[in-house]
Parts: sequence; structure tokens; C-alpha cells
Amino acid sequence: MATERYNGRPPQTQRIRAGTELHRISSTSSAYPPNSFNRNGIRVLGDPLQGRFEPIDTSHGGYLYVAFSLAGAVAEGVLRDMTIPRSGILRRTRLADKTHTVMRLERDIVVASLVDGDLQSLNLSGTLVGCDRDGYSWCRSTCHSILDTAPHTDGVIYRCRNNPAEKAVMLLDRNDLDSTGLQVVSSREVLSDPDTLEQVGKVLDEVHHLRYVGTGRARRL
Repeated sequence: MATERYNGRPPQTQRIRAGTELHRISSTSSAYPPNSFNRNGIRVLGDPLQGRFEPIDTSHGGYLYVAFSLAGAVAEGVLRDMTIPRSGILRRTRLADKTHTVMRLERDIVVASLVDGDLQSLNLSGTLVGCDRDGYSWCRSTCHSILDTAPHTDGVIYRCRNNPAEKAVMLLDRNDLDSTGLQVVSSREVLSDPDTLEQVGKVLDEVHHLRYVGTGRARRL
């Protein structure tokens, strides 16, 4: 990362159209709605629980991570920071207290692109979106600088580390984007809703080759 330094160029952007469905897997027990932006809980640099692109202060507003599919939400909300075991088993505790929410974007948004050639044009590589947690402070500071050069953007788009075929977005509640711009379509607890558990299990099995273990027995969904 020492030789990988943001060159200060404004990023390329992508427009995401109103009506787009966005997915999130988040904590069921959270006191905040799943479409709420985290403004008060922004962590200091170096915090062991910090996110990869979490703003370093409140100058860009609050933030919210979402994906374009359930597969992306699983990568971001279930497998994040998980060491994949040799056994290929994902235990019930990993899905406990998890809710899958589908939201609909109510207006067009524009996001800075941290994808492929767009990322390389900034003198950056997949390290920004794929490094381990010990590089997160660098990732946060770099992303914050990129957003400084593009104040008209509503966040950043990037490939999921745990499933590069899927993309996710970190949204910011600046430029008049807030929770009202993300209409909740459905919100179901993973372990208590059979259809949701089946769909999540299918992603784990077919994409990540993991077996879900629930109620004391392993099963392939």
C-alpha cells in the first residue's frame, strides 16, 4: 500500500436509477431501522470494528452499506471478516440476529466508482477493496479523500471482497439523500422466515460452497 497512493483525480461516476432494489443484511436487534444512516456511530481511525469505507468524520454525513442482490448482502452482511473454515461449515450463530431487508431507491443517485478501470485511474488497485482489516484505516482515509473531490456524489460503488461478481454501495446522507429515499419493501429475519433462510442457504451453498448448520445438524439448502 505504500506505493499505492490516491492521485487526487476526481473519480468516475455511475448513476443508479430510481426503482433499483437494494439489499441489506443487518442486526435484527438494532435500535435503528435498516434504512437508517449511521451518523452518530462513526468510529475513530484504527477502531477494531471500523468498516472499510466508513467516513473518518461527519463531514460527509452518515453512511449505510447496501448491495444490489441477496448474494451481495450475504457477502457484506454475513461473511464479512469471517475466516472460512476447512470444514466448509457455517454455524447457526453466524445467521443469528440477522435480518434481510429489501429497499427500493426512490430517486436517481450518483456514486463514485471504485470498480475495475475506474479504480485504476485513481492510481489504486483491488487492494483498496480487498485488503485485510489491518488496512482499513488506509482504506477509510483514501475513500474519504476521493469523496472530498466529488462532493456531488451520494457514495461509492465497489466490488464485494467476498464475492467479486457482486457490487455493493456505501451511501451517504448528503445532497438531500436520507432514509426517505430508501423505501423498505420487505424485512425478514433470516432464521425465523423459512423462505429467507432457504434463499440465504442457497447463496452460501452455490456461491461459497458452505453448508449451513442449524438446530444441531448440517444441511444443504
